[in-house]
Amino acid sequence: MKIAIGSRDGEKLQIGHFGMSPFFMLYEIDEEGNAKFLEKMINPLSNPKLHKHADTKDIMDLLPYIEVFIGKRMGKESKINIKAKFNKIAITYEDLDSVENALNRFLQEELRR
Repeated sequence: MKIAIGSRDGEKLQIGHFGMSPFFMLYEIDEEGNAKFLEKMINPLSNPKLHKHADTKDIMDLLPYIEVFIGKRMGKESKINIKAKFNKIAITYEDLDSVENALNRFLQEELRR
């Protein structure tokens, strides 16, 4: 499984919506629940002039191989669209600040279900 975590600098979660993240931290999770860092990807859609709220298609086109999208914030309609239109998972951790903590929570909570 591949996941993307929205980040403002590679270490901290993006304060705004996921789609506005300057970077996506990409990871692959193996069958044992171990995370392997893949890439710090620049988000070409982070420019406010290019970002369209609740239009998840651009992000899905940019990251078609990602199954789980994790951010500090994500629009309600975007979360619904990610699930309904693309059959993928959107998770928000509003109480966390770092990519590392978001990854660890995902590994501890979401994968153990």
